[in-house]
Amino acid sequence: MRKIIKDETPEFWVKFVRTHPGIHYDQLDNTNEGKSVRQKIREHMVTHQRKICCYCCRSIDLEKSHTEHIKPRHHFPQLSMDYDNLLASCLTKSTCGMRKGDTEDSENFISPLQEDCEKHFCFFPDGRIEGVTEAGKATIQFLNLNDYALIDARKNQYKICCEMAKYFGKEYVFSEYIQEHDGKLHRFVDMITYFYRRGDFDPEVVGQL
Repeated sequence: MRKIIKDETPEFWVKFVRTHPGIHYDQLDNTNEGKSVRQKIREHMVTHQRKICCYCCRSIDLEKSHTEHIKPRHHFPQLSMDYDNLLASCLTKSTCGMRKGDTEDSENFISPLQEDCEKHFCFFPDGRIEGVTEAGKATIQFLNLNDYALIDARKNQYKICCEMAKYFGKEYVFSEYIQEHDGKLHRFVDMITYFYRRGDFDPEVVGQL
């Protein structure tokens, strides 16, 4: 998980909410205007998140994402149109927002909007993510962030980064896999940053591989 700093509510969303007082997110499908603004807000969030899922940091785009309500919209209908409650999540049915659905567990749930969200998790070279706090552990289980496909993909990405660091140096990994390129962050940038800071890509470490 990577901390997300929300931008200001887009003017088109402010205007729509203001001219449709009391509207619920689920009602957007009832009109062409609603459908259009729903797609537009998701596209805006995908772009703002640099095209990575708010939870697992897989790569996403407009077609491979959905609008995630941090506070489930059926439990908190008053927040269903609140921009500060919205993020873009991947469409993987077994993980992330699709797995979370309308389940509510605010006491033990770590949101990407929390200031210290990254401190609740650690990664392992075999692709696993582990909670270092009880809330972190609960969130991993809640979102199924140790889904087999996710573990395998993270493990492979770690191996690639180690190989790149071995042949091209640590800063190459930083430049190619951590820094933003053309408005996009690399998938699993949260994990890569964690290992970069830990020193896994240092010459004395990758030189032993």
